[in-house]
Amino acid sequence: SGGEAGWYVWAALGIHPVPGQPIYIISVPTFATVHLRLGPTTTLQIQRVGSGAYVQSGTLAGSPLNGRGWLHVSEVHEGAAAKVLRLTMGATPNPEWGAQRPPSFKPT
Repeated sequence: SGGEAGWYVWAALGIHPVPGQPIYIISVPTFATVHLRLGPTTTLQIQRVGSGAYVQSGTLAGSPLNGRGWLHVSEVHEGAAAKVLRLTMGATPNPEWGAQRPPSFKPT
């Protein structure tokens, strides 16, 4: 049914949707640069900067993520037509990266 293929595509991009929650978890992208078309006029570019197997820091549209290893769906899909998610990589884990946990889903 394409479940494994779908997982691989998300894993290679370096972002993963969380079922039932409006967030993407950030992981290590396989490619140096990927361009995603999110809509007729909206794009997301994911950049992997540097070598190493661990995310050290990240920015979205130039704003630092401050250790937040996740994105809200609205941050990606709303606002500027072209956004860049820039992930700086390193050889050792950064204990501050991902320290801020994603919000829990709260039904309205």
